[in-house]
Amino acid sequence: MEAEYMALCHATREIIWLRSLVNELGLLANQPTDLITDNQSAIKFADNPVFHARSKHIDIRHHFVRERIISNEIQIYHCVSADNKADILTKPLARPTHDAKMESLGMAPNLRGSVGRT
Repeated sequence: MEAEYMALCHATREIIWLRSLVNELGLLANQPTDLITDNQSAIKFADNPVFHARSKHIDIRHHFVRERIISNEIQIYHCVSADNKADILTKPLARPTHDAKMESLGMAPNLRGSVGRT
């Protein structure tokens, strides 16, 4: 859970920075930004940061995620692992799964045979 929560914290920092950039450009970000993760433990900990044995070592500076949820700057949603498009960047996948995720991202799953032939 620790690594996933740290990733959630890092993503929250990036979201806050992007929201401030958008505001400086004169555009208002009046809706909360959606943050999607496939780890339910990290979501539950962000919603209710109760200290227990699994979380007592997480530094207090990482607990600002909850503040951003309360201030309506972010909303955290769960994504089923099978639907997680980021898996193509982080996990080794079987060829059919890889091709399906490539297609869901709008990318060509297989270029073999189509390059350099006329």
